[in-house]
Amino acid sequence: MHRLFKINHAERVCRKAASSRQKKIERKIGSRPINRTSTINTSNIVTHESLKQIDQVDAINLKNISKNIFAPENVSFGNMTTYEMMRSILVLTICSLPRLAENAPKILEVARKYMGKKIFSKVMRMTFYGQFVSGNNLEEINQTITKLEQCDVLPMLAVTIEDQIAGSELIGDELYEHNTSKVLHCIDVASSTRRSDKPCMMQLKLTALFNFDLLEILSSKLKTNSQLTTTQLATGIENGAPKIELSEILPLLTKQQVTELASGLHRLLRIVNKANENDVTILTDAEYTWVNPAIHYISIGFMKAYNKTHARVYTTYQGYLKTLRFGRHPLCLCDNLEATNDNYNACVQDIFQMDEKKVQVMFATHNEDSVRLVADLLARRKRKESESATVSNIRFGQLYGMADYMSFTLSKMGYEVYKSLPYGSVEETMPYLCRRAKENTLFLSGVRKEMIMLRKGLAMKLGRSKNKNQYCTNDQNHTQHST
Repeated sequence: MHRLFKINHAERVCRKAASSRQKKIERKIGSRPINRTSTINTSNIVTHESLKQIDQVDAINLKNISKNIFAPENVSFGNMTTYEMMRSILVLTICSLPRLAENAPKILEVARKYMGKKIFSKVMRMTFYGQFVSGNNLEEINQTITKLEQCDVLPMLAVTIEDQIAGSELIGDELYEHNTSKVLHCIDVASSTRRSDKPCMMQLKLTALFNFDLLEILSSKLKTNSQLTTTQLATGIENGAPKIELSEILPLLTKQQVTELASGLHRLLRIVNKANENDVTILTDAEYTWVNPAIHYISIGFMKAYNKTHARVYTTYQGYLKTLRFGRHPLCLCDNLEATNDNYNACVQDIFQMDEKKVQVMFATHNEDSVRLVADLLARRKRKESESATVSNIRFGQLYGMADYMSFTLSKMGYEVYKSLPYGSVEETMPYLCRRAKENTLFLSGVRKEMIMLRKGLAMKLGRSKNKNQYCTNDQNHTQHST
């Protein structure tokens, strides 16, 4: 399952035509990518053209890639209970109804008004909140993480900071400081819930720390001006004072804007320093494309400063851009879902041409073809090196409450899999839950496939199938397989 963006070398030609349409789509579905590639590498190009360099002997035919990885006899639902599987089917069915999903904020607001806060909270916990949110307090989050780790699925905590805080009147620096404190608390939670030697990860939206209008202005300047370099920013970060020389940036930004940028950089510095002290890895999310150049500029600056010996900061590259040149994001959407899939898979193949010792990557996707492609390339690499070799620089990522059959099947087969775990109260997570509902309506093919798998798995669990052993719906003694 992919969310759509695109990139085109003829940026100026397509921007006017695509900008209005794209902003409507992005505001409609939210800013998080569903099929995205995160990597610490900052100097490589991923485009369709570069695929010509790949040896034709190793060309991949998607129809023949790891066909059996999600076959009925291999699919696992981990330790999901009958209730959890039934809830998943119910929630995903509701999410697949466009009118309900489109009007989710209004419907939930009316429901809250007439049910009352207490009853509404209970209903939400039994349905949407329980499906997509890991909990509100440390005890609930720990319970979710324990359940996932019993199936070798790793947690990746995410602070649910959307465009606005429900019921909050905070603005400006007060809002950004409030968000900063939430992120710092998330680092504490992530550190306290660590139970393995695998990387401890969390997600971060930079729009929670910086003025959105400032990021939009800076993004437009970065596209046409090369005065600001990530190396310059990294040098300032390494010295503990992420600042940019006024003489170099004043032609681009006003003094007030420079001050706001410096404040945001200092907030992010506090966060990354604490994450570094607690051995927590930060994944900065890609967001709306018209602010992504600024987000990449900031993220890559911190990557250069902190990723000296190991990956501390990740940035996100979106697979729904027509051509991906790391660090540049023109405003053009892919023409259709098939084009997006092809583009993402082209990125996957290019990344596998890179030096694995210098690249850490998470393939965060709900698309089966892309997952099978990564699994196939991993198997090829493993066969080339040795059967006992381990691949530690590649991992998968999926959202909590979605693509569960993928996550549990991959982990059962020995792959490193992370689940993005939003947390917070019902009130705090309402905007996030509304966005989840809207996004699911845009990717009905993936949702329908997931519901089919859930129904089959539930039938096996309830004993209504002749082949009861096809699905491992409660298998905690996972056998490691190589594909």
